[in-house]
This record gives sequence, structure tokens and C-alpha cells, in this order.
Amino acid sequence: MRLYRVFTDFSRSKPSLKLAKGRLVDRVRVYVRGGGGGQGAEKYGGIGGRGGSVVVTAHARSGSLVDIARREKRRFVAGSGENATIKRKRGRDGQNQTIRVPVGTMVYNSEDGSVIADLNEDGEHVTVAVGGDGGSIVMENCSGTKGDRKIIVLELKTIADVGLVGFPNAGKSTLLKALSNAEPKVADYPFTTVRPQLGVLECSQSDFRLTLADIPGLVEGASKNKGMGHRFLRHIERTKILLFVVDVNGFQLTADHPFRSGVETVNILQKELELYSEELAMRPCILAVNKLDIDGAEEQFNRLRRLFEMDNASSGMGRRQFHSLIGISALRKQGLLELSQSLKQCYMDVTLIE
Repeated sequence: MRLYRVFTDFSRSKPSLKLAKGRLVDRVRVYVRGGGGGQGAEKYGGIGGRGGSVVVTAHARSGSLVDIARREKRRFVAGSGENATIKRKRGRDGQNQTIRVPVGTMVYNSEDGSVIADLNEDGEHVTVAVGGDGGSIVMENCSGTKGDRKIIVLELKTIADVGLVGFPNAGKSTLLKALSNAEPKVADYPFTTVRPQLGVLECSQSDFRLTLADIPGLVEGASKNKGMGHRFLRHIERTKILLFVVDVNGFQLTADHPFRSGVETVNILQKELELYSEELAMRPCILAVNKLDIDGAEEQFNRLRRLFEMDNASSGMGRRQFHSLIGISALRKQGLLELSQSLKQCYMDVTLIE
């Protein structure tokens, strides 16, 4: 199986000067108002134009909510309908106002938290503020009516087949880069990924492809919203498969944090997912043990593999049943063929059940 690399950028927009550089904008509140209806002309039987509506539309090329967050006062107001006149007894309708959002955006009513729409397809749209009716004698109101107005919340949840999950500096970005030609920031320090990045894995001799999402590194307490916990965990909810990426030699965030072995890392990641969502905790998952190119890594990996092959209850690796455990070196591109085959098989098993 040969791998083709296709780059899909999650966020094409450059950071605004008004927003912190690299800030993840995946949730924003905006004010929307439909245009007012135009006045009718009672004397001539004229009808005012209808006010425009505010419509939220999903676009495949929209990668972020950052442009909406930049908008002055975050207000979207549709055009008002024209008044009826002697020359134009039917006033022109007001112009609609369109809010372009990425595919995978949820739209909520800010007042009661109810879901207005879940926009999962390119071109899918929903009207969030209807324009007012034009005035007329028939309506017994020649003044026209006001348009709807409300505050809505736009929340972006990444749509991907596979979500890469792991502590900071586990090598997720390097792995994404190795499996596709995505260009996430890669460096030898934690939190190099500050927003989800997408890459596409395509296999030769078949039309099979998987979208991979590199979710920014979790920290202990993410389920309690520590760090940027809930904002990052939301992006995992739309994935079909989870790919745990674990440093074979363990992990320590800083000198003030406790060292966690590879087994402890797996357990903590699982615990955070479980506390956030029981359903998410039981989602099909593959365990990729990374950095096998480092001296002494083979011994640590063999220990993990022995635990993995043990009965789940006595292995010390929690209650999750992993689809497979694969040793890799994302840096040296070792084990990636086996990993891609395992991802494909796991995905096929999941979709067959669905």
C-alpha cells in the first residue's frame, strides 16, 4: 500500500491583529437581525418590500470562525425592504445577509441553548433571523413589521474520520505530516499545535481515503476544562475512530509535573475521555506507540505490547479494548504502512456496523 499525500488546511485565515496570534476560534456569539419590512402605500394600494433574512451557510472552503470573530461588534443585519411608491407599488425586498461558516458548525440559540442547526454538508444552510413583512392594506398594517432579532452561538466541531489524541509532544503533528503532506508546526516542545489540523490519507490501488485530525495536546484535567480542555475535546466528538499517540518513553509536561510512563499515559488519556463523554470513551481506538527510533525504546515497547496482549482486566491499561497496538517512528516513517492498514480495517469495521 503506497500513500498519497493530500493537504487540507483546517484554518486558511491569518490571525487578526485584534485576536491573539494562533488563537483557536471555534466558538463565537453573534447578533443577527432580519431586515424590517418596507412601508406600504395605503392610498395607492402599494405593498412594502419584505425585509431580508440572515442565513448561516456551510462552505467547504471556510476553515475557521476567525473572520466572524473579527467582525466589528459581531453584528449581522439584513437589508430592509423598500417602501412602496406611486411609481413602484411593490417595494423591492431587502437583501439577505449570509454568514459563511465551515462545514461542521453547530448553530445554537444563545437564550436557551437549543440547537438551531447542525451544518454537516457543503451548501447546507439555515435561516436564523427572518425578515419582516412589507406593509399593505391587506395586512391592515401599512408600516411593515420588524425582522427577527436574536443572539446565536456558532460552534465548530471538526469533522474527520480519525482523531489523533495524545499529550503534548507525543509526536501527533509529526505523524500527521508523515501520513499526509499537511504542514503542522513541529518542534521539540509541548503545545506546538494550537488549533486542529487536517490531513488526508489516500491509498493507491483503491479509492479509499481517510481524513485525519490532529487535535491539540490534552493535559490532565482536560475533562474539567483545564488548559483548553473542552474546546479541544469538542473536536474529537465528530471523529469515527480515535488514534492514541503515546511516547514510548513516557511523558512529563514540565519539571513541576509528575512523570507518566507509557501505560500511565494511556490510562490518563482514557480517563479524560471517559469523564468528558462515556460514549467517546468507548469509541473504536488504535494505540500507536511512537518514537521507537530512540535508544532503549524497544524494551519499553515490548513491555507495553505484553500488557496489551494480556487479559484486559489485569493488564493495567484500563477497560478500553484497543483495535490494535502498533509501534512507529513518525520521525523516521517506520511502521506507517502497518498503521495505515490498521486504520483502514478499523474504519471498515466501524462503517460496516453502522
